[in-house]
Amino acid sequence: MKKKVEILFLLALMAAPLILLSLWRSQPQPWTRERALTEVSPPSLSDDRSSSSLAEVLNQAIQYWQSPSAPPSVFFGRERVSRERMRGALLEMRDRLTKEGLGEKFFRYLRERFRFYRSAAKQVLFTGYYEASLKGSLSQNPRFPYPLYRRPDDLVEVDPKDFSASPLPREFPRLIRGRVTPEGRLLPYYSRGEIDRGALAGKGLELAWVEDPVELFFLHIQGSGVISLDGGGEVRIHVAAQNGLPYKPIGRLFKERGLLKPEEISLQSLRAYLKAHPEERDAIFAYNPSYIFFETVAQGPLGATGVCLTPYRSLAIDPSLFPLGVPVYLETEEPLFDSQGKCLGWRRFSRLFISLDTGGAIKGPGRADIFTGFGERAEAIAGVMKQKGRLFFLAPSPARE
Repeated sequence: MKKKVEILFLLALMAAPLILLSLWRSQPQPWTRERALTEVSPPSLSDDRSSSSLAEVLNQAIQYWQSPSAPPSVFFGRERVSRERMRGALLEMRDRLTKEGLGEKFFRYLRERFRFYRSAAKQVLFTGYYEASLKGSLSQNPRFPYPLYRRPDDLVEVDPKDFSASPLPREFPRLIRGRVTPEGRLLPYYSRGEIDRGALAGKGLELAWVEDPVELFFLHIQGSGVISLDGGGEVRIHVAAQNGLPYKPIGRLFKERGLLKPEEISLQSLRAYLKAHPEERDAIFAYNPSYIFFETVAQGPLGATGVCLTPYRSLAIDPSLFPLGVPVYLETEEPLFDSQGKCLGWRRFSRLFISLDTGGAIKGPGRADIFTGFGERAEAIAGVMKQKGRLFFLAPSPARE
Protein backbone atom coordinates (compact mmCIF):
# COMPACT_ATOMS: atom_id res chain seq x y z
CA MET A 1 0.00 0.00 0.00
CA LYS A 2 2.84 2.38 0.93
CA LYS A 3 4.58 1.67 -2.38
CA LYS A 4 1.36 2.38 -4.29
CA VAL A 5 0.98 5.75 -2.54
CA GLU A 6 4.58 6.64 -3.38
CA ILE A 7 4.02 5.80 -7.05
CA LEU A 8 0.86 7.91 -7.16
CA PHE A 9 2.73 10.77 -5.48
CA LEU A 10 5.53 10.59 -8.06
CA LEU A 11 3.02 10.52 -10.91
CA ALA A 12 1.32 13.60 -9.47
CA LEU A 13 4.66 15.43 -9.27
CA MET A 14 5.43 14.52 -12.87
CA ALA A 15 2.00 15.67 -14.03
CA ALA A 16 2.02 18.97 -12.12
CA PRO A 17 4.24 20.91 -14.59
CA LEU A 18 2.08 19.74 -17.49
CA ILE A 19 -1.08 20.80 -15.68
CA LEU A 20 0.39 24.21 -14.85
CA LEU A 21 1.58 24.67 -18.44
CA SER A 22 -1.88 23.77 -19.71
CA LEU A 23 -3.49 26.26 -17.33
CA TRP A 24 -1.03 29.00 -18.36
CA ARG A 25 -1.72 28.41 -22.05
CA SER A 26 -5.46 28.54 -21.44
CA GLN A 27 -5.19 32.00 -19.87
CA PRO A 28 -5.69 34.95 -22.23
CA GLN A 29 -2.29 36.29 -23.21
CA PRO A 30 -1.67 40.06 -22.97
CA TRP A 31 -1.86 41.94 -26.23
CA THR A 32 1.46 42.94 -27.76
CA ARG A 33 2.27 45.26 -30.63
CA GLU A 34 3.24 42.28 -32.80
CA ARG A 35 -0.12 40.55 -32.21
CA ALA A 36 -2.39 43.60 -32.37
CA LEU A 37 -2.36 44.02 -36.17
CA THR A 38 -2.81 41.51 -38.96
CA GLU A 39 -2.03 42.29 -42.60
CA VAL A 40 -5.10 41.79 -44.81
CA SER A 41 -6.28 42.51 -48.33
CA PRO A 42 -7.57 46.08 -48.73
CA PRO A 43 -11.28 46.46 -47.97
CA SER A 44 -13.69 48.10 -50.35
CA LEU A 45 -12.98 51.79 -49.72
CA SER A 46 -15.41 54.69 -49.52
CA ASP A 47 -15.58 57.99 -47.67
CA ASP A 48 -18.64 60.02 -46.71
CA ARG A 49 -17.02 63.37 -45.87
CA SER A 50 -15.35 66.16 -47.82
CA SER A 51 -11.89 65.97 -49.36
CA SER A 52 -11.08 69.32 -47.68
CA SER A 53 -11.47 67.81 -44.20
CA LEU A 54 -9.20 64.92 -45.20
CA ALA A 55 -6.64 67.39 -46.58
CA GLU A 56 -6.81 69.32 -43.30
CA VAL A 57 -6.05 66.27 -41.14
CA LEU A 58 -3.29 65.18 -43.54
CA ASN A 59 -1.69 68.61 -43.05
CA GLN A 60 -1.79 68.06 -39.29
CA ALA A 61 -0.20 64.62 -39.64
CA ILE A 62 2.56 66.02 -41.87
CA GLN A 63 3.19 68.75 -39.31
CA TYR A 64 3.54 66.07 -36.64
CA TRP A 65 6.09 64.08 -38.66
CA GLN A 66 8.07 67.26 -39.28
CA SER A 67 8.24 68.08 -35.55
CA PRO A 68 11.09 67.07 -33.21
CA SER A 69 8.60 65.15 -31.05
CA ALA A 70 7.90 62.59 -33.78
CA PRO A 71 9.65 59.24 -33.22
CA PRO A 72 12.35 57.97 -35.61
CA SER A 73 10.00 55.17 -36.68
CA VAL A 74 6.67 53.48 -36.00
CA PHE A 75 5.56 49.86 -36.11
CA PHE A 76 2.62 48.24 -37.86
CA GLY A 77 2.77 44.94 -36.01
CA ARG A 78 6.27 43.71 -36.80
CA GLU A 79 6.79 46.05 -39.76
CA ARG A 80 8.95 49.08 -39.01
CA VAL A 81 8.33 52.29 -40.97
CA SER A 82 10.83 55.15 -40.71
CA ARG A 83 9.88 58.74 -40.01
CA GLU A 84 11.04 59.80 -43.50
CA ARG A 85 9.06 57.07 -45.18
CA MET A 86 5.90 57.94 -43.23
CA ARG A 87 6.22 61.66 -43.91
CA GLY A 88 6.86 61.06 -47.62
CA ALA A 89 3.81 58.80 -47.87
CA LEU A 90 1.57 61.42 -46.27
CA LEU A 91 2.90 64.16 -48.56
CA GLU A 92 2.20 62.02 -51.59
CA MET A 93 -1.26 61.12 -50.29
CA ARG A 94 -2.10 64.80 -49.89
CA ASP A 95 -0.85 65.58 -53.40
CA ARG A 96 -2.88 62.76 -54.93
CA LEU A 97 -5.96 63.88 -53.01
CA THR A 98 -5.51 67.45 -54.32
CA LYS A 99 -5.17 66.25 -57.93
CA GLU A 100 -7.75 63.44 -58.00
CA GLY A 101 -10.28 64.27 -55.30
CA LEU A 102 -11.86 61.81 -52.93
CA GLY A 103 -13.10 59.17 -55.37
CA GLU A 104 -12.40 55.76 -56.86
CA LYS A 105 -9.14 56.82 -58.51
CA PHE A 106 -7.81 57.96 -55.13
CA PHE A 107 -9.00 54.76 -53.45
CA ARG A 108 -7.25 52.69 -56.13
CA TYR A 109 -4.05 54.59 -55.38
CA LEU A 110 -4.41 53.73 -51.67
CA ARG A 111 -4.93 50.04 -52.43
CA GLU A 112 -1.86 49.97 -54.68
CA ARG A 113 0.57 52.01 -52.58
CA PHE A 114 -0.35 51.06 -49.01
CA ARG A 115 -0.48 47.84 -47.03
CA PHE A 116 -3.58 47.37 -44.88
CA TYR A 117 -3.35 46.08 -41.33
CA ARG A 118 -6.55 45.19 -39.52
CA SER A 119 -6.95 45.32 -35.76
CA ALA A 120 -6.70 41.78 -34.40
CA ALA A 121 -9.74 42.36 -32.19
CA LYS A 122 -12.79 40.57 -33.59
CA GLN A 123 -14.73 43.82 -33.35
CA VAL A 124 -13.62 47.31 -32.40
CA LEU A 125 -15.80 49.44 -30.12
CA PHE A 126 -15.89 53.03 -31.36
CA THR A 127 -16.81 55.79 -28.93
CA GLY A 128 -16.66 59.57 -29.31
CA TYR A 129 -15.15 62.55 -27.53
CA TYR A 130 -15.45 66.29 -28.01
CA GLU A 131 -13.99 69.65 -26.97
CA ALA A 132 -15.92 70.69 -23.88
CA SER A 133 -17.47 74.10 -23.25
CA LEU A 134 -17.68 75.58 -19.74
CA LYS A 135 -18.40 78.90 -18.04
CA GLY A 136 -15.75 80.14 -15.65
CA SER A 137 -13.57 82.83 -14.17
CA LEU A 138 -9.88 83.49 -13.60
CA SER A 139 -10.66 84.31 -9.95
CA GLN A 140 -12.63 82.36 -7.40
CA ASN A 141 -16.01 83.68 -6.30
CA PRO A 142 -19.31 82.21 -5.05
CA ARG A 143 -20.54 81.59 -8.60
CA PHE A 144 -17.31 79.90 -9.71
CA PRO A 145 -15.98 77.79 -6.80
CA TYR A 146 -14.58 74.71 -8.58
CA PRO A 147 -10.89 74.85 -9.61
CA LEU A 148 -8.95 73.52 -12.59
CA TYR A 149 -5.39 72.78 -11.56
CA ARG A 150 -2.15 73.09 -13.47
CA ARG A 151 0.49 70.38 -13.16
CA PRO A 152 1.81 70.30 -9.56
CA ASP A 153 5.53 70.73 -9.00
CA ASP A 154 5.69 67.60 -6.83
CA LEU A 155 4.26 65.31 -9.52
CA VAL A 156 7.19 63.21 -10.73
CA GLU A 157 7.55 60.57 -13.44
CA VAL A 158 9.79 57.53 -13.08
CA ASP A 159 10.76 55.32 -16.01
CA PRO A 160 11.28 51.77 -14.64
CA LYS A 161 13.72 51.03 -17.49
CA ASP A 162 16.18 53.46 -15.88
CA PHE A 163 16.47 51.12 -12.88
CA SER A 164 16.71 47.75 -14.65
CA ALA A 165 19.59 46.30 -16.61
CA SER A 166 17.29 43.60 -18.04
CA PRO A 167 14.30 44.13 -20.35
CA LEU A 168 11.08 44.55 -18.40
CA PRO A 169 7.88 42.60 -19.18
CA ARG A 170 5.59 44.38 -21.64
CA GLU A 171 2.81 44.57 -19.06
CA PHE A 172 5.08 46.58 -16.76
CA PRO A 173 4.04 50.27 -16.68
CA ARG A 174 5.98 52.50 -19.06
CA LEU A 175 5.95 55.36 -16.57
CA ILE A 176 5.20 55.49 -12.86
CA ARG A 177 3.80 58.81 -11.62
CA GLY A 178 3.81 59.79 -7.99
CA ARG A 179 4.95 62.35 -5.43
CA VAL A 180 8.03 62.56 -3.27
CA THR A 181 7.47 63.15 0.44
CA PRO A 182 9.75 65.41 2.54
CA GLU A 183 11.28 62.16 3.86
CA GLY A 184 12.25 61.20 0.31
CA ARG A 185 9.65 58.46 -0.20
CA LEU A 186 7.93 58.00 -3.57
CA LEU A 187 4.19 57.54 -3.07
CA PRO A 188 1.21 57.35 -5.45
CA TYR A 189 -0.09 60.81 -6.29
CA TYR A 190 -3.29 62.08 -4.72
CA SER A 191 -6.45 60.48 -6.07
CA ARG A 192 -9.43 62.36 -7.46
CA GLY A 193 -11.28 61.99 -4.16
CA GLU A 194 -8.34 63.40 -2.19
CA ILE A 195 -7.92 66.32 -4.60
CA ASP A 196 -11.64 67.09 -4.58
CA ARG A 197 -11.45 67.15 -0.75
CA GLY A 198 -8.72 69.80 -0.89
CA ALA A 199 -5.35 68.03 -1.14
CA LEU A 200 -4.06 70.73 -3.52
CA ALA A 201 -6.01 73.72 -2.21
CA GLY A 202 -4.03 76.82 -1.34
CA LYS A 203 -0.91 75.86 -3.31
CA GLY A 204 -1.39 78.39 -6.10
CA LEU A 205 -2.08 75.73 -8.75
CA GLU A 206 -5.45 77.04 -9.92
CA LEU A 207 -5.70 77.96 -13.61
CA ALA A 208 -9.38 78.92 -13.50
CA TRP A 209 -12.60 78.26 -11.62
CA VAL A 210 -15.87 76.98 -13.09
CA GLU A 211 -19.46 76.98 -11.91
CA ASP A 212 -20.52 73.36 -12.51
CA PRO A 213 -18.71 70.37 -10.94
CA VAL A 214 -20.43 67.91 -13.26
CA GLU A 215 -19.23 69.73 -16.37
CA LEU A 216 -15.76 69.91 -14.82
CA PHE A 217 -15.77 66.14 -14.29
CA PHE A 218 -16.64 65.53 -17.94
CA LEU A 219 -13.97 68.01 -19.00
CA HIS A 220 -11.47 65.69 -17.29
CA ILE A 221 -12.74 62.84 -19.44
CA GLN A 222 -12.62 64.81 -22.70
CA GLY A 223 -9.18 66.29 -22.03
CA SER A 224 -9.65 69.68 -23.70
CA GLY A 225 -12.12 72.52 -23.65
CA VAL A 226 -12.95 76.19 -23.95
CA ILE A 227 -13.84 78.24 -20.86
CA SER A 228 -16.03 81.26 -21.56
CA LEU A 229 -14.93 83.81 -18.97
CA ASP A 230 -17.21 85.88 -16.82
CA GLY A 231 -16.98 89.39 -18.21
CA GLY A 232 -15.91 88.33 -21.69
CA GLY A 233 -13.17 86.45 -23.44
CA GLU A 234 -12.27 82.79 -23.33
CA VAL A 235 -9.45 80.46 -22.40
CA ARG A 236 -8.61 77.27 -24.26
CA ILE A 237 -7.23 74.48 -22.06
CA HIS A 238 -5.63 71.14 -22.74
CA VAL A 239 -4.46 68.18 -20.67
CA ALA A 240 -0.93 68.72 -19.35
CA ALA A 241 -0.49 65.70 -17.07
CA GLN A 242 -2.30 62.91 -15.25
CA ASN A 243 -1.90 61.75 -11.66
CA GLY A 244 -0.84 58.23 -12.66
CA LEU A 245 -3.80 56.39 -11.15
CA PRO A 246 -5.94 54.14 -13.36
CA TYR A 247 -8.94 55.46 -15.26
CA LYS A 248 -12.21 53.81 -14.13
CA PRO A 249 -15.33 54.77 -16.10
CA ILE A 250 -18.23 55.73 -13.86
CA GLY A 251 -20.58 53.99 -16.30
CA ARG A 252 -19.26 50.73 -14.85
CA LEU A 253 -20.32 51.86 -11.38
CA PHE A 254 -23.80 52.75 -12.63
CA LYS A 255 -24.07 49.30 -14.17
CA GLU A 256 -22.79 47.50 -11.05
CA ARG A 257 -25.23 49.34 -8.75
CA GLY A 258 -28.16 49.17 -11.13
CA LEU A 259 -28.48 52.96 -11.17
CA LEU A 260 -29.05 52.83 -14.94
CA LYS A 261 -29.70 49.99 -17.34
CA PRO A 262 -26.66 49.19 -19.52
CA GLU A 263 -28.47 50.28 -22.68
CA GLU A 264 -29.38 53.60 -21.02
CA ILE A 265 -25.82 54.61 -20.12
CA SER A 266 -24.58 57.59 -22.11
CA LEU A 267 -22.89 60.89 -21.36
CA GLN A 268 -26.30 62.55 -21.35
CA SER A 269 -27.88 60.07 -18.91
CA LEU A 270 -24.86 60.13 -16.58
CA ARG A 271 -24.90 63.93 -16.55
CA ALA A 272 -28.64 64.02 -15.85
CA TYR A 273 -28.32 61.57 -12.94
CA LEU A 274 -25.40 63.44 -11.37
CA LYS A 275 -27.22 66.77 -11.53
CA ALA A 276 -30.41 65.23 -10.12
CA HIS A 277 -28.57 63.50 -7.23
CA PRO A 278 -25.98 65.98 -5.91
CA GLU A 279 -25.75 64.08 -2.62
CA GLU A 280 -24.23 61.09 -4.48
CA ARG A 281 -21.99 63.14 -6.75
CA ASP A 282 -18.73 63.16 -4.76
CA ALA A 283 -18.76 59.41 -4.13
CA ILE A 284 -19.42 58.72 -7.81
CA PHE A 285 -16.63 61.08 -8.89
CA ALA A 286 -14.21 59.38 -6.45
CA TYR A 287 -14.89 56.00 -8.11
CA ASN A 288 -12.55 57.18 -10.87
CA PRO A 289 -9.21 57.91 -9.11
CA SER A 290 -7.61 59.29 -12.30
CA TYR A 291 -7.20 63.06 -12.30
CA ILE A 292 -6.16 65.45 -15.08
CA PHE A 293 -4.06 68.61 -14.79
CA PHE A 294 -4.42 71.29 -17.44
CA GLU A 295 -2.50 74.00 -19.25
CA THR A 296 -3.63 76.93 -21.37
CA VAL A 297 -2.94 76.73 -25.11
CA ALA A 298 -3.15 79.28 -27.91
CA GLN A 299 -4.85 76.91 -30.35
CA GLY A 300 -6.54 73.57 -30.28
CA PRO A 301 -7.91 71.19 -29.45
CA LEU A 302 -4.59 69.37 -29.40
CA GLY A 303 -4.05 65.63 -29.57
CA ALA A 304 -1.31 63.56 -27.96
CA THR A 305 0.77 64.24 -31.08
CA GLY A 306 0.80 67.97 -30.28
CA VAL A 307 -1.12 69.01 -33.41
CA CYS A 308 -4.71 70.18 -33.79
CA LEU A 309 -7.49 67.64 -34.12
CA THR A 310 -9.88 67.67 -37.07
CA PRO A 311 -13.51 66.73 -36.27
CA TYR A 312 -14.58 63.35 -37.69
CA ARG A 313 -11.07 62.83 -39.11
CA SER A 314 -8.96 62.41 -35.93
CA LEU A 315 -8.88 59.16 -34.00
CA ALA A 316 -7.60 58.25 -30.52
CA ILE A 317 -5.97 54.81 -30.23
CA ASP A 318 -3.81 52.79 -27.83
CA PRO A 319 -0.24 53.86 -28.69
CA SER A 320 1.29 50.83 -26.98
CA LEU A 321 -0.24 48.66 -29.72
CA PHE A 322 -0.97 50.92 -32.69
CA PRO A 323 1.07 53.62 -34.50
CA LEU A 324 0.34 57.31 -34.01
CA GLY A 325 0.21 59.81 -36.85
CA VAL A 326 -0.77 57.36 -39.60
CA PRO A 327 -3.76 56.91 -41.94
CA VAL A 328 -6.60 54.82 -40.55
CA TYR A 329 -9.70 53.49 -42.27
CA LEU A 330 -12.75 52.54 -40.25
CA GLU A 331 -16.24 51.18 -40.77
CA THR A 332 -18.91 51.68 -38.12
CA GLU A 333 -22.15 53.58 -37.41
CA GLU A 334 -23.04 57.09 -36.27
CA PRO A 335 -26.25 58.37 -34.66
CA LEU A 336 -29.13 60.18 -36.34
CA PHE A 337 -31.09 62.77 -34.32
CA ASP A 338 -34.46 64.47 -34.62
CA SER A 339 -34.97 68.23 -34.14
CA GLN A 340 -35.30 67.75 -30.35
CA GLY A 341 -31.99 65.94 -30.12
CA LYS A 342 -33.42 62.45 -29.65
CA CYS A 343 -31.44 59.62 -31.23
CA LEU A 344 -33.62 58.02 -33.91
CA GLY A 345 -31.24 55.33 -35.12
CA TRP A 346 -27.88 54.65 -36.69
CA ARG A 347 -26.29 55.13 -40.10
CA ARG A 348 -23.42 53.06 -41.47
CA PHE A 349 -20.37 54.95 -42.63
CA SER A 350 -16.79 54.38 -43.80
CA ARG A 351 -14.09 57.02 -43.58
CA LEU A 352 -10.38 57.77 -43.57
CA PHE A 353 -8.90 59.14 -40.33
CA ILE A 354 -5.47 59.88 -38.89
CA SER A 355 -4.46 58.42 -35.50
CA LEU A 356 -3.54 61.68 -33.76
CA ASP A 357 -4.57 61.11 -30.16
CA THR A 358 -4.73 58.74 -27.18
CA GLY A 359 -7.06 58.41 -24.19
CA GLY A 360 -7.10 57.00 -20.67
CA ALA A 361 -9.99 54.68 -21.50
CA ILE A 362 -8.67 53.67 -24.93
CA LYS A 363 -6.80 50.47 -24.15
CA GLY A 364 -6.35 47.37 -26.26
CA PRO A 365 -6.94 46.58 -29.93
CA GLY A 366 -10.71 46.63 -29.51
CA ARG A 367 -11.10 50.34 -28.66
CA ALA A 368 -10.89 53.60 -30.58
CA ASP A 369 -12.29 57.09 -29.97
CA ILE A 370 -13.61 59.44 -32.67
CA PHE A 371 -13.10 63.18 -32.14
CA THR A 372 -16.41 64.88 -32.94
CA GLY A 373 -15.46 68.56 -32.53
CA PHE A 374 -16.99 71.44 -30.57
CA GLY A 375 -20.59 72.41 -29.86
CA GLU A 376 -23.91 70.83 -29.02
CA ARG A 377 -24.02 68.46 -31.99
CA ALA A 378 -20.47 67.23 -31.35
CA GLU A 379 -21.35 66.59 -27.70
CA ALA A 380 -24.60 64.82 -28.62
CA ILE A 381 -22.84 62.45 -31.03
CA ALA A 382 -19.97 61.73 -28.64
CA GLY A 383 -22.41 61.19 -25.78
CA VAL A 384 -24.23 58.25 -27.38
CA MET A 385 -21.48 56.88 -29.64
CA LYS A 386 -20.80 53.28 -28.66
CA GLN A 387 -20.83 51.23 -31.85
CA LYS A 388 -18.79 48.31 -33.14
CA GLY A 389 -16.99 48.07 -36.46
CA ARG A 390 -13.72 47.40 -38.26
CA LEU A 391 -10.43 49.27 -38.00
CA PHE A 392 -7.54 49.27 -40.51
CA PHE A 393 -4.12 50.97 -40.41
CA LEU A 394 -2.40 51.96 -43.66
CA ALA A 395 1.37 51.42 -43.92
CA PRO A 396 3.26 52.78 -46.94
CA SER A 397 4.52 50.00 -49.18
CA PRO A 398 8.24 49.13 -48.99
CA ALA A 399 8.64 50.28 -52.60
CA ARG A 400 8.79 53.85 -51.33
CA GLU A 401 12.28 53.46 -49.87
